[in-house]
Amino acid sequence: MNEFEEMKEAFEKIKQSTNDPVAIGNLLYIMAEERASTNLLLKEINAKLDKIISGSEKPKNENVLSEIDNEIVSFIGSGRVCAENVQKKFKYKGSNAASSRLNRLCDAGILRKFQVGRKVFFEKI
Repeated sequence: MNEFEEMKEAFEKIKQSTNDPVAIGNLLYIMAEERASTNLLLKEINAKLDKIISGSEKPKNENVLSEIDNEIVSFIGSGRVCAENVQKKFKYKGSNAASSRLNRLCDAGILRKFQVGRKVFFEKI
């Protein structure tokens, strides 16, 4: 049974339980107000999605990068790097710290990662 038929049945039950036209009118008014509210909310969501898709609104997490994260993103430029490259460039003792930073940038939606053989590479989106 679809939603319309369920609502129709519920409305018929209410209609049978009360013959008061004021009560029915009040219920219809409440339903209309809820629908208008929902439509307004959906319109706002669609507008925000359109801004994000068109690229006019950047993700907020991009503005809160640390200095070292900004340097890593600049280092990557339009190329691709692995954790070892970042380790050497930024003088980390091991590749775990570099890998962790790169993965956080990936989770933030700034980088994307892909695997070639046994190596994992990162590049800007």
